[in-house]
Amino acid sequence: MHFCSGPPTHFYSGVDIARRLYCITHRPIVERLFGWDAAREGARFDREFTVEEAQIIEIGSNAIGWLQAGEDEGMVRLKQICIDRAFQRRGIGTKLLRELIASADARRLPMELTVARINPAVGLYARLGFNVVDSNDYEFTMRREAAAGG
Repeated sequence: MHFCSGPPTHFYSGVDIARRLYCITHRPIVERLFGWDAAREGARFDREFTVEEAQIIEIGSNAIGWLQAGEDEGMVRLKQICIDRAFQRRGIGTKLLRELIASADARRLPMELTVARINPAVGLYARLGFNVVDSNDYEFTMRREAAAGG
């Protein structure tokens, strides 16, 4: 498994891959909360996706996910992590998050993310030290303080 920050090694562009995986991974949650509207979700993706912050995750030459994170206001914000359903529950997300946490800790930066309340990843984030710091009817904002000593 590796990150591909340049062009992926296959036909689709990184943006196309990210958009496809966004729809595949978000659709079940969005359908339960609001109903799926492809135009609305496409517009949301276009608004939130930033190619400079995104990395395609590949196994061999197969794009199996993407991660978008950036530093903002003195913290690392995990903006998206999408792993193709066929590759979920194999520890890939955990490994990627631990690497991102280690990088944030080395810089003594806290991390923050927003996640749908019904997303099963809430448990993973909690196990990795994230705590709910804010919420609304649909989402949690979770934060993890930097480890002492970085």
